[in-house]
Amino acid sequence: CHHNHAQFSPTDPKLFVIPEDWWNDKTSGQLFELDHRLWLMDTDLTRYEPVSPRNWDSGHLTNASHEWWSRDGMICWNDYDRGTFECDAYNLEATHVWQRALCHAHCSSDRRFWCADESPYKWQQRPVEILFYDRYRNAEIPIVTAMPQPPLPRSQYHIDPHPQFSPRDSWIVYTTTVRGQVDVALAPVEGI
Repeated sequence: CHHNHAQFSPTDPKLFVIPEDWWNDKTSGQLFELDHRLWLMDTDLTRYEPVSPRNWDSGHLTNASHEWWSRDGMICWNDYDRGTFECDAYNLEATHVWQRALCHAHCSSDRRFWCADESPYKWQQRPVEILFYDRYRNAEIPIVTAMPQPPLPRSQYHIDPHPQFSPRDSWIVYTTTVRGQVDVALAPVEGI
C-alpha cells in the first residue's frame, strides 16, 4: 500500500490513522489505485485494519478523503460523493453526519458544527461554496455561495479553501479568492 501521511489520535498516544493514496510508478508510469483509504494502526504493531470495515464491500469508502481526528478522538473524513462521516476508533461504528457531496470538511470540538467546501476540484465548471452545518438542527447555511476561481493555475501547491474551525471553535478559517487574489478569510461562528 502507498501510505504517504498519518495522524496520531489526540486522545490515545498509541493510535494513529494512516491513509492510503493512489500513486504512479515513476519508471513505468502505471497508475495504482488505492484499495481502502483509511487504515488504523498502533505503535505496538497490533492493529492494521481498515476504518469502518462493515462498509468495505459496499464501496462506501471508495471516495473517502481529507481525514482528521476530532478533539475527542473520533476519526472523521469526507466522501466526495456522500458527505462527512465520523467513526469510533475502537468499535469501528461509523455515522454518516452530513449527507451531501463535499470536498474538504472539518468539525467543531464537540462535533455539533461542521464546515466544508464544495468543490475546488470543479472550479473550472462552477464557483466554490463554503458551507456550515449544524447537525443538531440538521441545518445547512452557506457562508460563501460563489467564490471565484483563483488567479493561479492548479498545481501541486493548489489554492483550495479547506475551511477549518479555530482551536476555540469561534471562527471558521479558509482560503478565499473573493477579492481577486489569494487571501485568508475568517467567518465568526456566533450568529451563523
